[in-house]
Amino acid sequence: MTAGKFDVEFISTNIDGCSDTIMKPDYIVVKGPAANATVNKTQICSPDSVKFNMSMSDVAFFVWNFNDGTIESKALTSDIDSISHVYSKSGVVNPIFSIIDSNNCVVVVPDIPSIAIDSLRPSISASEITSCNLDSIEFTNNSTSYFQSTFSWDYGDDNVSSDSVGVHKFGTEGTYDVKLMMASSIGCLDTTILQHTLYLGPSESLTVTNDYFCVPTNTILQLNYGNGSFIAEDVNFTLDGANISGDSIGISFTEAKSYDIGYQITYGLGYCSEDSSFTHQYYELPEAEFDFSPKNLSLQIPLVFFTSSSINSTLWDWQFGDGNTQNIENPGHSYIEANNYPVQLIVSNPGGCKDTAIAKIAIAPGDIIRLPNAFTPNGDGFNDEFGIIFAGNMEILSFKIFNRWGNLVFRTSDIKEKWDGIFKDKPQNHGTYVYYIKGRNENGEILEYKGNFSLIR
Repeated sequence: MTAGKFDVEFISTNIDGCSDTIMKPDYIVVKGPAANATVNKTQICSPDSVKFNMSMSDVAFFVWNFNDGTIESKALTSDIDSISHVYSKSGVVNPIFSIIDSNNCVVVVPDIPSIAIDSLRPSISASEITSCNLDSIEFTNNSTSYFQSTFSWDYGDDNVSSDSVGVHKFGTEGTYDVKLMMASSIGCLDTTILQHTLYLGPSESLTVTNDYFCVPTNTILQLNYGNGSFIAEDVNFTLDGANISGDSIGISFTEAKSYDIGYQITYGLGYCSEDSSFTHQYYELPEAEFDFSPKNLSLQIPLVFFTSSSINSTLWDWQFGDGNTQNIENPGHSYIEANNYPVQLIVSNPGGCKDTAIAKIAIAPGDIIRLPNAFTPNGDGFNDEFGIIFAGNMEILSFKIFNRWGNLVFRTSDIKEKWDGIFKDKPQNHGTYVYYIKGRNENGEILEYKGNFSLIR
């Protein structure tokens, strides 16, 4: 009980429920210190002060326990009617006001209001504070408060959000002040700002310019930027690990092999970079060359076999001179008309390099006579006789052989009959002999053929 005057009220009631009341005001007087106190605010945002207003009588000393670990006591003077205290810790506190008179009577003043204190600590972190593309950025709300708070985001590009977690995609390059604003349930407000910078990449493409990729050759590597406002801070190409500065370079290649080529573009104050690498093969120059067989060709044997002896080539383009082509390495081809044909072989490789070889192929008509240019009548069973190999559709009227003195040593009209190198039962000498053939072709024309050959012993 505190000091002061107190009213006394007495109510008397009988068994019939009748009652009477007597009231005596200020009937009881309690001596001792007396006081009451009020506060200027009961909800604050730390750090903030609360003013405690006091009205006291018969008080010599007073003590305030602010319930945050701080106690303050003072002797009462005539000029003390209030006291202030700064709260810096969040929570709900119940201050205690005690008064003491000159007789050391202590009274705790009742009904001191509770104080609600909130401490806001807004905080943002981001998946990236500097980004190099248009991907979404996640901003994490790390804020704390004693009482429940609500939040709102301002991304600095006229976009706002009330989500607790901020996910945002910026559309243009620049530096943005991302704000997180928080408000607690007791009215405390605070804001924090995190700067986010967006650099847009070059949207690059690489142009490789060269007439062909066979050594020796020069290649130009050119980086093209699809982002028209892009400015690179540093550009480097790499060739087999060696750095070459610049976004357009020329390189001389002299060795046929596979090269490791790459590039790196640095921008955004060194924070951002784009890079790529690839492997490019360089080749030796191809050399075209071919041969064919048989050499003596006619419509009786129109099939020609071509053999490529080209080097550094993987593709073959044969043009046979009669409008026909093939693309295998060693083809065969049949001609249907007697003529001289320019056969062309164009070889190439994956480097885009080409070389060409040309040879003329003579296809004789069907009535040509074919004979060997030598024979060896030594009895070994190989090339022991001399005669007509073929004569097409020609009728043989006579086939004669003469020695070098003009003596007739063999004569027949049978295309199958051949000379064995013997005349009058004597082997003929080593040397040069002359043949003479007369025949009739399909048109009835008489044709004559003359040539020489060797008898080898």
